[in-house]
Amino acid sequence: MAHTRKLPVKCSHGPGTDHVNEQVFKPLWPFMVAGVITIYGVSAIQDMAVRSPQYATDPKNPYAAQIAKEKAHAAH
Repeated sequence: MAHTRKLPVKCSHGPGTDHVNEQVFKPLWPFMVAGVITIYGVSAIQDMAVRSPQYATDPKNPYAAQIAKEKAHAAH
C-alpha cells in the first residue's frame, strides 16, 4: 500500500476566517437584503388576503376563528 501524504486542513473557526466571510458576504449582500424584503412583502400580502372580507369568514380559512375573535374584541 502506498503512503499517502496528508495535507494540513484549515480550521474554519480559527483566525483568518474573516477573509472567507468577506468573500462570501460582500458580493451576496444585495441578494440577502432582497430576499428579506421579498419574504416580508409576501407575508404582508398573505396577511391582507387572509383578512379580506371575502375570505375572513370562509370556513376553509385557517385564521377565520382568530379574525372573528379579534373583530369581537375590537368591537368592545
